[in-house]
Amino acid sequence: MAPACPPLFQLTVRWSCSITLLRYLHWRKAYVLLQTLRRMALAGTELATAQCGTIRLKLLKIGAQVRVTVRKVWISLAGGYPHATLFAHVLAALEAGRAVLT
Repeated sequence: MAPACPPLFQLTVRWSCSITLLRYLHWRKAYVLLQTLRRMALAGTELATAQCGTIRLKLLKIGAQVRVTVRKVWISLAGGYPHATLFAHVLAALEAGRAVLT
């Protein structure tokens, strides 16, 4: 008969498994979000077949000032942002897709 694990070890293993599961679920949600973005807004652009890391780097990982008012959300991009036209195209495509879905 094998000796029982101490309670602290059992708690640590359960905690580690739940953290791993949580990481996986967040990764999966992010992947589905990027695939939906690719399908709805990036079709016909240079990022239509790009890897997730490239999409993240060029569209999502940007320095912007976000101001939220009662009726609008204002996104002010930096003047030196090289992909501003692509960002505007993606935003317009997402807004058009939202109008179709509602």
